[in-house]
Amino acid sequence: MKFNRLEAMENELKLQHSITNQQLCKMFNISLQTLRRDLEVLREKGVITKVYGGVIYNHEELTSAIPSLSFRSSSKEKEKIHIGELAAALVEENDVIFIDSGTTAYQMIPFLKRLNHVTIITHSLHVINSSTELKNVTCISLGGQLNLDTYSFQSEPLNVPYNYHKSFISTVGIDVDGCTNTNLIEGGIKQKAMQKSNKTYLVADNTKFSTRGFNRFATLDKFDAIISDQALPEKFNKIINKNKIKIFY
Repeated sequence: MKFNRLEAMENELKLQHSITNQQLCKMFNISLQTLRRDLEVLREKGVITKVYGGVIYNHEELTSAIPSLSFRSSSKEKEKIHIGELAAALVEENDVIFIDSGTTAYQMIPFLKRLNHVTIITHSLHVINSSTELKNVTCISLGGQLNLDTYSFQSEPLNVPYNYHKSFISTVGIDVDGCTNTNLIEGGIKQKAMQKSNKTYLVADNTKFSTRGFNRFATLDKFDAIISDQALPEKFNKIINKNKIKIFY
């Protein structure tokens, strides 16, 4: 029975590429302790890599980790500031907005000072710190355990009660099939914010169009607009036109 379960688990990972521990426990009706033993067998075989909150199927073409925070913050800084300014221009008076944990999204904070009031809900420590400099901003933290890779608090997405006028979502990589990242819990937070938003905007500099993370959290048709520093590659034209996605750059 264990052999059959391991084989089925491996096949499921081949299909999904990534999955949470909670999903595996429910799928195979096993305890977390049993799951940990199973995953250790698959890890020793080289089939999987354990990540926070789940596992990924090993695939040499997929990114399983993001660069350091200091590198990401300094990389494409001018482009990210430009994207931040474009994103902030979409925020209206008294909006309640979700700002993601990416190093691009939080660049929009200084440009919000033109408004009399805006409410920001976030799990990003960068966004929280930047918001303290603006008296016109009410900032609400989702809370949870601090992840030092992303400087974000990782909360349980199902327990978040908020609704948003707009959400600004970051990504590790983009392809025609959608957006990816390298953290299952972060991906869940993004998905929940998008579901709860009237409008959803993807913020990403041009380097994201040549990268792909292991966890796909959204297809491009879920976004009302994409905000970048330059025009998107031609391969995206069909899906952008089909879904009437606006492009700002």
